[in-house]
Amino acid sequence: MGALEYGESPEKGVIREFHEETGMTISVERLMLAESSPRDRHITLVYLCRIVDGEFKESYEVSEIQYFHVNDLPPILAEEKDLIQKVYKNLYHHELA
Repeated sequence: MGALEYGESPEKGVIREFHEETGMTISVERLMLAESSPRDRHITLVYLCRIVDGEFKESYEVSEIQYFHVNDLPPILAEEKDLIQKVYKNLYHHELA
């Protein structure tokens, strides 16, 4: 997703960005992971969110939405896959198959 606007909280930023990119409204349930990148100068925040309103609308950033099992992810950056698997492991407290 994108970056925060000046003075914007991370929770409001994820809600805004998701709406801008999909046309859907979400609520933030809880913070799942906060991690400092070992290579880049940024912090990654991963939130558990719930879709509460709207219908998906394609944008120039997102052409479709699909759900994938953590063991069957599409081709993505290795760092992103690692983050997804780390959150899944923390959420369900078990090793991946």
